[in-house]
Amino acid sequence: LVNRNILKMMSLLLVFTIILTFPVMQIHATENVKWKTFKEKNGLFTIKYPSNWTPIKLNTEETEDYYPINMVFGYVKGNSIAGLTLLAGESIFYNATDMVDSYETTVQNYKKYELIQPTQCGKYVINGVSACDTLSTYKDPLSPRKSIVNDLLIGIIDDDGVEYVMEYKATKDVFDDFLPVVEEMVRSFNITGDILSLGEESTQGTDASPELP
Repeated sequence: LVNRNILKMMSLLLVFTIILTFPVMQIHATENVKWKTFKEKNGLFTIKYPSNWTPIKLNTEETEDYYPINMVFGYVKGNSIAGLTLLAGESIFYNATDMVDSYETTVQNYKKYELIQPTQCGKYVINGVSACDTLSTYKDPLSPRKSIVNDLLIGIIDDDGVEYVMEYKATKDVFDDFLPVVEEMVRSFNITGDILSLGEESTQGTDASPELP
């Protein structure tokens, strides 16, 4: 099986690579936000996002195998970069605290790493479920610009054992400006489909070991 920490790092690399290809937008983060609603094509979820942010699916075979939901909503203006990554799939963890802590371990060895806020639970809610979150800062080696970023990770595990992770990463100059925008996006996130059933469908038709006689 592919190591999930490797998948997380691959996803983070894709996020910043994709964001840097976005056209430069001139609308300030906190001024006159015009909202759009993203509706996932398989009917899995909806979420509000600013009209000057761009939704992109993280198209890698490995990511899709683990995460039926794998999206990034991104913004760039000059050297300022921000993105909200959304991942959802069947969890290997018992609780959200362990899950959030595991994501944090993927960045602890980065240069200038500092834990700003240890894992806590109850501040955020995702789709009606109380979430756990943590906040750190580091020099991101996965970014082509190797920017200093703040990284807010919010996650839940629902009653069906599905984990939902919303990771807000931004350069320090815009992190606080965009935080209210991202928090509104988190509040607006609504599950409208069955993640597990989609995962089962994606495994159909794959190579499998033949049954023994």
